[in-house]
Amino acid sequence: ASLNGAGSSFGMCGGACKTDLLIKGDALDLKTSGHDGTQYLHNTGALTEAGLARAAELAAATLELELQEVYGCPDCADGGAYYVVLDRDGVESKHTYQWGGPPEDFKDIDTFTLALIDGLLTCTAGDHLTIDEGCEAREQ
Repeated sequence: ASLNGAGSSFGMCGGACKTDLLIKGDALDLKTSGHDGTQYLHNTGALTEAGLARAAELAAATLELELQEVYGCPDCADGGAYYVVLDRDGVESKHTYQWGGPPEDFKDIDTFTLALIDGLLTCTAGDHLTIDEGCEAREQ
């Protein structure tokens, strides 16, 4: 099992409304974009040994779970949506839920992936990730 990505989107939004994190092996690739396809930010980094171990542990914990494609009402009332992409036994799946309200099965993955995204948005390395040269911090 592997954790392949995560991200968010906000429907009623202008500017950088979408954030997409791709995880491939230890490589991290983060992009923010608008609904019109305009790209605002593109930063890369890598999972540390601790990050790789944590990602593998979180993905493995989902193997016995019966996961849904959609939980609740993502982005209803302009609350935003969050998604996680997993590969379980060679089958990639995307699971979407309300921003800030992960279902129980995704609470730990949500916390982990949000920390990776925040690190890449602010160019801040941590226990689980390193930041590549040329990182541009998001404007606040």
